[in-house]
Amino acid sequence: MILKPSHEGSSIGINWDNVVNDEKALRAKLKEMLETYKQPILIEKFIDGREFSVGFVGNYLENEEPIVLPILEIDFSGFPEELGRVLGQKAKSIFDDSSNYKCPANIDETLRKRIEPHAKASFKALDCKDWARMDYRLDTDGELYFLEVNTLPGIDYDVVRDELSFYPMMWYALGKKFPDMVREVIEAALRRYGLV
Repeated sequence: MILKPSHEGSSIGINWDNVVNDEKALRAKLKEMLETYKQPILIEKFIDGREFSVGFVGNYLENEEPIVLPILEIDFSGFPEELGRVLGQKAKSIFDDSSNYKCPANIDETLRKRIEPHAKASFKALDCKDWARMDYRLDTDGELYFLEVNTLPGIDYDVVRDELSFYPMMWYALGKKFPDMVREVIEAALRRYGLV
């Protein structure tokens, strides 16, 4: 199982030691997290495998569907072994750089055709607006798992200092820049409100 604080973002409170393999470890980690974060703790099955993120811009309107941005894959091979296969707080804050992410992901058409339709259906079912990012894991048996939706994805975008959030990285993979991303997200909201 993996334990996660329910009201945090950007992997705060999540590291490899959040993955527990027995009841004793679960109880100890849960006690520690409840005392530290003073909020509900999510306990989920840990899915070991490849991790992907799918970004969107746009909405389901009469003449519009959201656009799927290039899929991003996290490459765990560049992180120190002690970080495991969890993109946690330590991985993001200490060992992070763009070489740990592949965008567009190196996936075949069959896998892309599994991920994208599910992500679009999730965007619609969850009634997302204007932009979002969906995270997935593909286990070693090829089973695809939806992890979460990020309805307010990070937008750090400093190419010089190599500080890019996933969502801008997807735009960068399209050959677009930060102002393009901001403009298109705002335009999606304006269309939704019938202002353009």
